Amino acid sequence: MKNTVTVSYISMAMAWLLWSMDPILIHVIGDDVARPVMVGVSMTLAGLILLFPAIKGYCFLARRRDLWGSFLFYIIFATVIAELFYVMAIRNLNPGLVGLVLRSQVIMAILSAWFFFSERPNVSTIVGIGIVVLGYCGTAYFMKPETGLEQHRNTALGWGCAIAAAVLWTSGTLLGKKLMENIKSSYLCGMRMLTAGIVTSIAYICVGGGRDFLALSGQQWWFMLIKSAICSALGYTLYMYGLHLAPVTAAAAMEQAAPLFTLCVATFVIHEPIAAMQWGTVSVVFFGAAVILASQYRQSKS
Repeated sequence: MKNTVTVSYISMAMAWLLWSMDPILIHVIGDDVARPVMVGVSMTLAGLILLFPAIKGYCFLARRRDLWGSFLFYIIFATVIAELFYVMAIRNLNPGLVGLVLRSQVIMAILSAWFFFSERPNVSTIVGIGIVVLGYCGTAYFMKPETGLEQHRNTALGWGCAIAAAVLWTSGTLLGKKLMENIKSSYLCGMRMLTAGIVTSIAYICVGGGRDFLALSGQQWWFMLIKSAICSALGYTLYMYGLHLAPVTAAAAMEQAAPLFTLCVATFVIHEPIAAMQWGTVSVVFFGAAVILASQYRQSKS
């Protein structure tokens, strides 16, 4: 049991480390590629990589009609629409504020896990949440809005989309945990990638974005495949496996380590200059997450 707990935490940490490579691959593919194309192609290719477990998952799901509603909500709302809300929030709101709202998932996830899975937060978890929130407030405060873009933004829409994305992604974590009580994590991961990828691609083609797929070069398709294999197929497989074994509270806290991974990649891989204040606020967030994780790890091993 103790080894299983350790493996679950390592799996989720490795998933977030792989996801931190995503911005680099997006930069290599080209920032001009439409986000729905990037998401649709990446998820579809990841689903094809995980085709065998996806097919086994579909066969199992066909016999369990009681899970159809939860699975459809998980794909349509907690994956596809959540991603759409996220994109709209980034376009209409300061990225620092979007990050602050989305990271508030740690509060929603922990409270929801208390209600749905009886994961009652202890004092250390509550203290850790407070530190995380303080760190993100600092991040939002020191993040300067981009000049010249305010007149093109709908701030109210940005706030609404950011909150909606946070709520839907939180529900995705909870639903994923619930579905994995009946479906193997590898099956659910394969089905999620393939179904969400196909739905996103078809929806974008239907609104007139078909030419954007045809405009992709051979090199872009190649790097898209690398992104799909590393960040989507392997990343989500590791995360779903860890989520299946670990408490939702631990998974929510592990997500707070993502900004630190991203800063490390930006600094040491692509040599992007990072302000000292940004390092400071992210370190506060990471410390708060570490407090929550240490508490959850001790509880799980006991």
